[in-house]
Parts: sequence; structure tokens; C-alpha cells
Amino acid sequence: MNSSNLNFVTSNEILADVLKIVQDEGFKMNSKGWYTSQIQQGLSEMAFDTYFDERSESVDIPHNCRIQMPKGAFNIKNLYLVNGDDCDIESSTPVYHKKNFINAPSGDGYVANNKGDNGSDPFHKDTSGKGGHRNLYYYSVQNGEIMLSSNCRGFKKLFIQFSGVGTDIGEVPYIPVFMRQAIKDYVSVEALTIKVAMVPSSELNRWSMLLNKAENSLDIQEVREGSWLKARRRIKKLDSKQRNDIKERMQKMYY
Repeated sequence: MNSSNLNFVTSNEILADVLKIVQDEGFKMNSKGWYTSQIQQGLSEMAFDTYFDERSESVDIPHNCRIQMPKGAFNIKNLYLVNGDDCDIESSTPVYHKKNFINAPSGDGYVANNKGDNGSDPFHKDTSGKGGHRNLYYYSVQNGEIMLSSNCRGFKKLFIQFSGVGTDIGEVPYIPVFMRQAIKDYVSVEALTIKVAMVPSSELNRWSMLLNKAENSLDIQEVREGSWLKARRRIKKLDSKQRNDIKERMQKMYY
């Protein structure tokens, strides 16, 4: 593994810089929890833009065929039904998205836009060679639950590949070092926006200038080469080995 703790910075390191910029070392303007939340949101925004936090998880398939989405998941990439365990997979098969598919609370029976096949589904076309999806395994997601077709009970586990948001809500985040400046600028902009709205008119010009400087440094709209664009470019240059190392290191940090 090439990635180590030296490749990450803590939220406290980010916070130390931000508090000096916004002159809130005593947490009189915002609480420490608020700043930590903004760091989490910055990581989430970067994850939405770059899919840098790729994860996988396997769970047992319950009788009702309903499974809670993994913590921090926002984009399901692949689902596989598996027999065996994570170390010794005996058999596996993909699960296909079915438009408007909702199973009954018991897992027996379902409603769907088309109960026959997925021929017009915009996400998964028929690649089975069977002339339809009648014999395949289905899923849909609603209200934070993955709903599986009842024939999925023939398998022991569901293997989920998904995109995460860098950190789960409520956890103290670690930040990959190549994202440090972007996250620092992101939190500074959020804090200074609040500050500008609160200060008396006599101080407005000074704080507006600081906000403008932070916004230009971040440049989340990517009009010029700000810290947000630089972080995105660095993430895109990561090869698969580097991504896997970062993912493994983050999982060890949080779990």
C-alpha cells in the first residue's frame, strides 16, 4: 500500500487555518461542530464531482428482500448476488435496475412500470440475449432502501459497489492531502458568507474583501484555475492502485 496517514490531514488541521482566516479562534461566530459539518459537506461536494470515494460492501439478503443503503452511499455502481463468502465466492450474478420497481413489505409480489421486461429502461438495456428481462434479478431504490425481487432469495449475500461521500455524517473527517486547499477554501467561503451578513456596515468592506479573496481562491464554478479545479484534476490523475490505497486507508481510519 502506497497510502499512509501522511497522505491525509485531519479536520483540526483544516480548522486551524480556517479559524485564522475568519478570525473565529474562540468559536464565537460558529461552533466547532458547524465547522466540522462544513468540512464534511466540502468532501461530499468533491465526491459528487469526482467519485473519488469508491467503496464496496456485502450484506446478507433478508427474507423481505429490503436492504438499507450503506452509510454514506449516494451512487450505486453495481449489485451482485453472491453465494459463499467474501473470501470464497461460489457463484455470482448481476442485479438489474427495474424502473418503478417496488416490492411488497414482505418481499412477496411487486409493482413496476412494466412487469414483463426492462426493454425501455434508460439505465439497463437488455443484454441477456433472452429477448427480455423476465428471468433476471431486479432491484430499485426508494426511501433509502434497496428493494430486491423475490427470486434474489436464492442467494446468500448482496455485494454492493457504490460511491461514498468521503465520510459518513457525524464522523470526524480525514481529508486527502491533495484536497486540503480546496476544503480549506470551501469552509472559509461558507464562514465568511455568514460573517458578511452579520457585521456592521463599517466593517462590511473589509470582510467582503476577505470573502472575495476566498471565493477566488476556491472558484467552485471553475471560471479560472482555483483550488477546486486543481483538486479535481489531481483526483482524475490518480491511477487505480492509488485510488484503492486511499479507499483502504480511509476505511481503516473510520472503521
